[in-house]
Amino acid sequence: MNIPKGTGWQELRAACLAAIPEGSAAPFTRPVPLHEWRRRGIFRVASCSRREIALETAGAEIGSALLSDAEHLMDNAAEHHATLRAWIEERVWHSPGWALVTVYYWSFFLGMSLSRLVGQTSWFLDRAAIADLRLLASSIQQPPAGALDLNIGPYVSATDRRVLLFPSGLQLHDAVWRRVGHLFGRMFAASDANTSPLEYRMLRCIENARSRVSARWPSLIRNAVNYRPGCGYREVLRRTDVDVGRYLKQSLPLNMEDVVSEFETGLLRVAPGMPLIDDVPLFCRLLIIFTLTMAAINANLHVELLDRNSLDRRWLVLRNNFLRTRGVLHRGGTWPFAD
Repeated sequence: MNIPKGTGWQELRAACLAAIPEGSAAPFTRPVPLHEWRRRGIFRVASCSRREIALETAGAEIGSALLSDAEHLMDNAAEHHATLRAWIEERVWHSPGWALVTVYYWSFFLGMSLSRLVGQTSWFLDRAAIADLRLLASSIQQPPAGALDLNIGPYVSATDRRVLLFPSGLQLHDAVWRRVGHLFGRMFAASDANTSPLEYRMLRCIENARSRVSARWPSLIRNAVNYRPGCGYREVLRRTDVDVGRYLKQSLPLNMEDVVSEFETGLLRVAPGMPLIDDVPLFCRLLIIFTLTMAAINANLHVELLDRNSLDRRWLVLRNNFLRTRGVLHRGGTWPFAD
């Protein structure tokens, strides 16, 4: 899945290499993701108030936790990717509405993984977890439980750096899409239409989708299809408004030029503030295109991180073997891409 790599990509790569520095590791046999790191990692709670929790820990230690989370989340995304491919390629009936929900969760886990890789992510902590951090800070105040924004901050010593947690005030899915939107917004601001036209067009599409619909537009589509009666599940009535399978079959095989062009064409039909219910098939197709774009970006960033920091590739090999046995990876590329 090749992607254009201009100045926007340089912004993303720099953020990733800063968040997960040399010395970070995520061994697939004994990973320490964030929830385990909170319980047995080495860190100091510098302060805890209603508005923020400040931690201090070794840069490589928090980098390892973020990378471990990202690897797990890429496994989650891989299973949804393989499920969708099986539904599309095998001649068995499946619910188009549920296929769209599968696309959504593929997208959601990719978004969480990408935000972990750059150290600007959302982390759900319940009241007990936050109370544990408050006790370590010897504080009488703590932020509310729920989705917290986690930001990797500056180094406070030669090895240790600040990690800040802020209450997002949002449900987890909405908080994730806000962080993903901010990340792509930074990439778009750094992109250059002259040096890399395809990258600029790709990032402009992502930014336009966010500004014309909502920062949490993928979640809104999932909610409409899955929870609004009569919207997504219409096979019994023989009225297929969600056409994931037919759309992908007609589009195969794809490359990034195709994906960006489809994104642009679809967005031309979206007026600012347009309700999703006005054109369910259109917004479902936009979600598919957005997911394919994120899959390509996430895969390329992850491989570059492994290469640049000489990290263990065995987890990636296991994931690729899983995808290969299910027909997602092949000699021509990664389904549904041609390269």
